[in-house]
Amino acid sequence: QKILFEEGSLARELCYVIKGRLGIEKEITPGRHIRILTISKGEFSGEAALFAKARRLARVVALEPSQVLFIPRDKFMRFLDKNPRQGLDVFIFMFKDVLSRAGHANRQISCFYQLSHTLGGLGDIREFIETTGKLIRRAFEFKALGAYFFNAVTQGYEPVYQEGLENEDVRIPQESDYSRPAQEKDPQKYGVKKLKYLFILPLKSSFGPAGLVLLFKNRGFTENERGFLEVAWPQINSFLEDFSCRQDNLNRQRLQQTRLQF
Repeated sequence: QKILFEEGSLARELCYVIKGRLGIEKEITPGRHIRILTISKGEFSGEAALFAKARRLARVVALEPSQVLFIPRDKFMRFLDKNPRQGLDVFIFMFKDVLSRAGHANRQISCFYQLSHTLGGLGDIREFIETTGKLIRRAFEFKALGAYFFNAVTQGYEPVYQEGLENEDVRIPQESDYSRPAQEKDPQKYGVKKLKYLFILPLKSSFGPAGLVLLFKNRGFTENERGFLEVAWPQINSFLEDFSCRQDNLNRQRLQQTRLQF
């Protein structure tokens, strides 16, 4: 990855993508960044530089070989003076894009907030899996959801909760690896015919697989939706790790108390 702008640097120009993809990344701990947005051909970054001297709130990196146009503020303003009608069209385009990004960012923040404040107080792993799926689906308005618990005894996935999958005979193939979030898969392989796109979010901890969350859409997942799910995945599994440890310690205490009684 090539860094185009560092977080905190002075924003002096607008960045317009002609070819390729750029990632907008926020530093969460020293040296560790998470991608909060991906922009591609026809999109832009650094719009605040057009209106005021400001510091960049995130760094910008090239995710692949890209062609980028940098537009300094003074040149952009001269263009507006000479071409007011075209300038208005540009501003309308930018405003729509900013609104779209703001909506996505609000959904991300809301979902992370609810996950962090909800998952720690649940009763068992099944409830954890169900709640995770519900929060993500409703935050991003995905069409349907399937949540499944991994039974270590039978080595199979058991349904915990379904929403929007009426009259669908969902099947979970016993694939050898559910170790990472799956890119879009064919729902028909899973017995779902009414929906066209599927994203699989595996849940696991050091104790092993815990379950799967299946998210369905009629249209393809956007790059930013996929990006959020991939960023959220390790955070959710971190919550699950803490939750599993607490449950394990609680079970040990209960077992010890039972032994003392006898």
